[in-house]
Amino acid sequence: MPAREAMGWLGELYGRPLEIPGRNTRETKDGDRMTIGDVTVEVIHTPGHASHHQSFIVEPWDILIVGDAAGIYVKDLDYIIPTTMEPLRFDLYVDSVKKLVARNPRYIAYTHHLLVPNATDLLNRHLRQLDAWG
Repeated sequence: MPAREAMGWLGELYGRPLEIPGRNTRETKDGDRMTIGDVTVEVIHTPGHASHHQSFIVEPWDILIVGDAAGIYVKDLDYIIPTTMEPLRFDLYVDSVKKLVARNPRYIAYTHHLLVPNATDLLNRHLRQLDAWG
């Protein structure tokens, strides 16, 4: 498990991933859309954190689910912290955040955290951080 290898004992906290039968999985392409009732989810490939990383836009609410593609927002500090450790493809990470900014989402859903308005503003702030870190 990559988390265990990269993070040592901290990676153990995540536990073993659930095994999903192959018949219940499918490969996605950037831009794939899945609709259930009135809800549509669009796949956005966002490598950098990991080569297989994906984010999602959920319509009709215009919610961007970023996974680990754009850091984590700490509301009490009004600060975004990175969620990516080595091996990081910094160039792909930056390109992925720019790709998400271009979508101009209304809300952003950060992993393990919360749903926040002003998504594009937060993504642009993270891009400025990345520029400074780069």
